[in-house]
Amino acid sequence: MKRTSAEYRAIARQNLNGKWTEALIATLLAWFLGASVYSSYTASVDLDSAAFKEAFEYLLPLILVVTLIGNVLNVFRFVVGGAATLGYAKYHLNLHDKQPANVRDVHSCFDRLGAAFVMSFLRNIFVFLWSLLLLIPGIVKSISYAMAPYILLENPNMTGLEAITASKTMMDGEKWDYFVLDFSFIGWSLLASVPSLVSAVLFEMGKWSAWPIILLGALASFAASLLVGAYKSAAQAAFYRDLLARQIPFSTPMQY
Repeated sequence: MKRTSAEYRAIARQNLNGKWTEALIATLLAWFLGASVYSSYTASVDLDSAAFKEAFEYLLPLILVVTLIGNVLNVFRFVVGGAATLGYAKYHLNLHDKQPANVRDVHSCFDRLGAAFVMSFLRNIFVFLWSLLLLIPGIVKSISYAMAPYILLENPNMTGLEAITASKTMMDGEKWDYFVLDFSFIGWSLLASVPSLVSAVLFEMGKWSAWPIILLGALASFAASLLVGAYKSAAQAAFYRDLLARQIPFSTPMQY
């Protein structure tokens, strides 16, 4: 029997009960390692604003150093992100299955770096190519491939491409339910963005005397978005377990 989005969210809250702090740390680590974490965090400022130009000129040396470090980190995250995605999926499946779950789960799949990288890379490429047609096909395909990390995690003999193909099979007829579940978190995502929006407004107004508020607002939004990401990921792990219970997605030959 299919569950509603509200029921999946209730299961997620039950699985995360007493573990929110650990889940926040696991999500932060997964994000740092480049995993596909469903986080709502965004931060933006007007690059042409006087406030930004003033800050840029004053902080230019620091910005250059941070940019260099960021580029090195991005290369690292690009390489290990797929394995971290598997580890993050493992963490939430362990929570759902009432098995020992630990932050260390996030980096426990580095021995499968190759297959995980291929899965993550091809999934992003396919979604990007479909998105070139229109936004909707890209969204549909991203939903089709959503179960690939869980499938690859639990089927170590699969290749990354096979996991993506199996996810397409598994999500046949289930994409709308997954979309509704994903969309049901929109309110929490918007709420998480409020502190950063307030910070952005203060920044654009050039309120440098309020820099502690600006910093705290940005950090608060980031932390809140990670919590939303953990909440959403827990619900999606429950969704995957339900699909697996109702289907035998790998019993038929895969179609490429």
